[in-house]
Amino acid sequence: MRREEGNRNGSLDARIRGSKRRNCARYLAPLLCLAGAAGCFSTHEDKGSGYLGRMSPPIRYTALDGSYHGMEESRGKPRVLIFWTTWCQFSRPVVRALDELAREVERKHPAAVAFIAINVEENGAFERLRSRIEVDKLTSLNHAFSGNGVLDEAYLALNVATFPQIVVLDGQGTVVAEGNSVGTATNALEELGIDS
Repeated sequence: MRREEGNRNGSLDARIRGSKRRNCARYLAPLLCLAGAAGCFSTHEDKGSGYLGRMSPPIRYTALDGSYHGMEESRGKPRVLIFWTTWCQFSRPVVRALDELAREVERKHPAAVAFIAINVEENGAFERLRSRIEVDKLTSLNHAFSGNGVLDEAYLALNVATFPQIVVLDGQGTVVAEGNSVGTATNALEELGIDS
């Protein structure tokens, strides 16, 4: 008889534990999704890099072909950087719009501005990135991908906190604009005498 009660209690305990797990998963899963997307653009005020109006730190990045580049290679002309991810729903439309801006600027002012899209994802996302570039026809941007995620050298150098993040440098390397929209780049380039 005692054994039977123990089995019943054990069975009851297992059902209670299973129910608690399901309830926990039901409420915890959305919170974890939100936490995972916390780096993706949010409505709170963007703090920026802290470099606005100052010289940017040395920035290096890895192109899709594996070659290593530094911002000094394009010194003398403005540089527009966008830090983005393929999984961030806010990044995708902004990077497409920036690609269109790059196309227009290149048409009017050939080789006057360097547009660099730095994808900040882990190494396993490389093929997804290549596919996104192909599907969205993002051909006017120079693409960079280190596979280091948020440990990307350029990402860390500029203290990027949200995606997408656009940083505009003038020809001398001073950060002249930061923000989450293409308007950031458009306005900064116009102030530098380059219209789209």
